[in-house]
Amino acid sequence: MNPFFDPTFDAYYHEFPLRLVDIGVRGGIHTRWNQCRKHLQVIGFEPDPEAYRALANESSGSRGHTYLNTALSNVAGEADFYNTRSPGCSSLLRPNAKFLSEFPEADRWDILSTTKVTVKPLDQALREGGIDSVDFIKLDTQGTELLILQGGSETLDKSVFGIEVEVEFAELYQEQPLFSDVDQYLRSLGFALFDMRPIDWKRENAKYIGGRKGQMVFADALYLKTPEALLIEADCSKAAFLKGLTICVVYGYLDYALSLCEHAHRLNTLGDKELDLITKRLRKPRHLAFAWPGFRGRDRIANAIYMIYDVFRSRDWSHSGSSGRYLGNDGDPLIRG
Repeated sequence: MNPFFDPTFDAYYHEFPLRLVDIGVRGGIHTRWNQCRKHLQVIGFEPDPEAYRALANESSGSRGHTYLNTALSNVAGEADFYNTRSPGCSSLLRPNAKFLSEFPEADRWDILSTTKVTVKPLDQALREGGIDSVDFIKLDTQGTELLILQGGSETLDKSVFGIEVEVEFAELYQEQPLFSDVDQYLRSLGFALFDMRPIDWKRENAKYIGGRKGQMVFADALYLKTPEALLIEADCSKAAFLKGLTICVVYGYLDYALSLCEHAHRLNTLGDKELDLITKRLRKPRHLAFAWPGFRGRDRIANAIYMIYDVFRSRDWSHSGSSGRYLGNDGDPLIRG
């Protein structure tokens, strides 16, 4: 499905492109955003110098991609950066060795060196870069996500529609904020939790004993702003509304996109013809589960197929669950239309 719906709206997207801020962008942005590249601007923050250089080299010929070798926090100043054996585990917070030692591959968090880095709030970094608004933020910064969100309060309140953030349910890093802290903060700003992709770990001394599940340790969480918050805070801007719709399409929440359309139409942000055009596009895709007729024994057949799948899928101490392969409906191979 075209995330920009129809060429009728190209002028809005051209003047106000969809702006994605990716914080902890090691390895590049998620492929789900490739469908938006026609009207997409990316601002990526990566504090690790080596990962930053790789990104800068890869994007040297890419229009609309800007990467900054900047560490973010809630205040400006200097901070210790703990470089770990696995670079992706490095953080401004010290790893919680006591907890991590209970699980396999704890040596990934071994501290190899500590360096001093300059940190600044997200709001400040965006102002310095001449960025006046952002539509979506993704954060994966090994325990400092809440600090960064707090340092971007002006941006969150002004224009951001969606946030994908890694949250923890246990302290992987010493004194780090947990999911409940992040959730409370984002809800206070008008965001609603839409989905989670949880990861649980089994302990080293019993990783192949019992069932697949271990302790739920962290998750990728998706938050979207309520229609009221989006349309009021954006002063009913049609461009902001359209970009909110695009984000809904990217993550596969077509039902929520329809709800946004209804709110925008009531506020005269969306005209009758525009509403009709967009809703026709949104109502077309269907999941194959709804195409098959209901019949007696359907659930038993589904359970039998799932049991076969469960036997043959990957055996690992780190487990994401049967529905944890993607956030929202993005990537669901059974949606057609």
